[in-house]
This record gives sequence, structure tokens and C-alpha cells, in this order.
Amino acid sequence: MYPAYRFLEAADIEHCLSRVTGDYAENPDIYPRAPQFWRRLLAAGTLNGMVLEDLTQAPRERLAAFGMSIFVSPEFMAEARRLCWGRMRSGGRTRSRD
Repeated sequence: MYPAYRFLEAADIEHCLSRVTGDYAENPDIYPRAPQFWRRLLAAGTLNGMVLEDLTQAPRERLAAFGMSIFVSPEFMAEARRLCWGRMRSGGRTRSRD
């Protein structure tokens, strides 16, 4: 493995999302809307993310890991929990598919 990391870009979102498993990926209220939501947060500057790639792999196979942090208000979180996340058993935590 020849690792390299870089900032998450909007073009990475679907590929990263395809690696997510667990309650988040299985939730029909959240998962289908996630790409648009992540793009909106990224464009607003409230989502920060990094992508770790294995440069020895082909371009579509390079994604080794990714991570994200979002910065939102308490009001935003209360509304998000009320609408969707309250239905998730893990409390919104996800795990990477591997």
C-alpha cells in the first residue's frame, strides 16, 4: 500500500457513501438523501472530510478510508434527531464496510 490523503471533494461523496454500512445505510429515511445532504454541508463549509487512498490501486479502487466531521447548531441536531435519527438503533454512528 502506498497511502495518500487529501481533502474530501463533492465528486467523492457517492464512492464514500457506498462504503457505509449499518443503521445509517439501512435507514430508508436517511440514506437516499445523504448525497445531496453531504454536498450541501460540504458547499456550506460545515462538513470537513478527508479521504485516504491507496495509490497502488486503480482509480476507482483507491479509496481505503474516509472520515468526516460536521459543525451544526444544537437546533439543527434537535430537528435531525426528531425527523430521522431517533429511529436509528446506533444513535447515528456508522461503520465502514470491509
